[in-house]
Amino acid sequence: MVLAAKDLVDFYVQQGNYGLIEIVDRVVGPQTGATKLAAFIAAEISERRNRLCHFSSPEKQGEGASKRMAFADRELERLPGELVLLCEDVITTGGSVDLTAKACIEAGARVQPFVLALVNRSGLEQEGDRSILALIDRPMPMWLPGECPLCKQGSKALRPKDNWAALNADY
Repeated sequence: MVLAAKDLVDFYVQQGNYGLIEIVDRVVGPQTGATKLAAFIAAEISERRNRLCHFSSPEKQGEGASKRMAFADRELERLPGELVLLCEDVITTGGSVDLTAKACIEAGARVQPFVLALVNRSGLEQEGDRSILALIDRPMPMWLPGECPLCKQGSKALRPKDNWAALNADY
């Protein structure tokens, strides 16, 4: 993932954003999937400019329409006024990126108009007013359970994040 973070920063710079890495204060990616990615991107930016860039990773809370991202108190103290660069490991719908951006703005941070992603499987070029810059841009089909061809054959629909062990079990 260290090399992927380097490649993402290279891609970001190639898009004409070299000046922005000089002024970004913090890289933010949603917890679990993008925590390490945010840390590696921040480390790459720190090394390139020879000055520390921080990282944070808010936690998803709530369900359904009340879903939100929340920062730890120690992070909330530092975010006001900071310039933040968002990142995500895999963008499927853009929902986590949107929640992360909202959490940053609510905390008083300024959010850059970009999202760095390892994989964009959403088919989106933008999430809100932020351009998605991804190493792999490969739209993947998504179905509701009633429309899924495998579900129609009797397969059970499972969310990978909630069922990782079952999906990787030996049969």
